[in-house]
Amino acid sequence: MLQGKRLYQFMAVIPNAVLLLILAVRQEGIVGGASLWTGMAITAVAVVPLLILGAYMAATGRGRMLIAGFNTMTRDQQALYDGDRLARAVGWFIIDITLPLLIGLSAIFLFRDTLVSWTSFIVMTVILFVILIYMNTGGRYLRDPGVKPKPSFNMSSRGRIAVVIVVIAVTAATIGGVYLLSQHGSVDVGLGDDRLSVDAPSLNVSVAYADIESVELSYDLSKGSRVMGFGGSKVSSGLFHNSLFGDYDLGSYNAVDLHIVVHSAGNRVLVFNQDSADGTVALFDELNGRIEALTTTDALNPHPEPFLVSAV
Repeated sequence: MLQGKRLYQFMAVIPNAVLLLILAVRQEGIVGGASLWTGMAITAVAVVPLLILGAYMAATGRGRMLIAGFNTMTRDQQALYDGDRLARAVGWFIIDITLPLLIGLSAIFLFRDTLVSWTSFIVMTVILFVILIYMNTGGRYLRDPGVKPKPSFNMSSRGRIAVVIVVIAVTAATIGGVYLLSQHGSVDVGLGDDRLSVDAPSLNVSVAYADIESVELSYDLSKGSRVMGFGGSKVSSGLFHNSLFGDYDLGSYNAVDLHIVVHSAGNRVLVFNQDSADGTVALFDELNGRIEALTTTDALNPHPEPFLVSAV
């Protein structure tokens, strides 16, 4: 089974793989602004193959050659293990870690519940470690527990310490990378001749002035929860959801409470600001000037409804 070197390899890879998965979901949203169907497709692609493989191994006891560590042993070493029982155990292992993954991804894409998703990923990490330790200790899958396989890899105490140091260093580097990423980001707003554009991490939105129905200044916006997008300490952006707008696009500097709210055709809502309240007000005035100039001069294509400008 996963003896010595293999167990340490998994210990080094698994926590960082899970951390990167959480980063992908929390920071970059996997795909910025993805639709519900896209989210369901991502969940299916990530989960269904693992569930099928786990169920197959658990039900049939086959697939033992897919087990890391076992598939690199000599035939004599493999003969010491109960391969069917080992494969069934690994099958249940796969199912046990896939179910929390399914719950976590579903919580994000279907229910927009980040607390449940974080809890699920933590539970998955705990299950990974508990089962790996359980399966790699006590000789549980040997045909004769009294006959120990000859170790194919011996690690000295100094080597174990080195592995632990490497694992800690890699994990620290990963966490440091997450922190540095969270400190970056900007909200870039462009006012073209005929359209407004907003670019931010996980957000790239363009709205024609002719499609804008109203523009508002909001002083106390409740951002709600992030469906998919970027959640840094400086900028929040991507697809968000709150009780007032439902799903909406957000590009926001977190330190600034003032926001511009743009309602456009198709019940779309775009919310954004600049890195200061004064800059946000100036942008609001400039945007209104662009739209009013367009609706005043374009007599052949008047705005379908009276244009509204308000401060809320």
